[in-house]
Amino acid sequence: DARKAWRDFAAQTPLDGRVPEILFRIAASSLAEKKYDEAIAAWETVASKFPGTEPAGHAQFEIALIDENQK
Repeated sequence: DARKAWRDFAAQTPLDGRVPEILFRIAASSLAEKKYDEAIAAWETVASKFPGTEPAGHAQFEIALIDENQK
C-alpha cells in the first residue's frame, strides 16, 4: 500500500523536490522483499530521470551491489 501511495504522489507532483527520494524508497522497499529486478528497474528510473542528484548516485550504487551480490 505504501508503494502505491508513493507512486501516486510522484505521479501527481512530478516536480516536487521529494520525488527522487520517494522513488528511491520505492526501490528499496522492493529490495527488502528480495524483488531484485523490480528494485533495479525502479532505481534505473531514478538514475535516468534525476541525473546528478544524490538519490540517483545512490541508485546506481545499489544497482551495482545487486549485480555483484545477487546476480
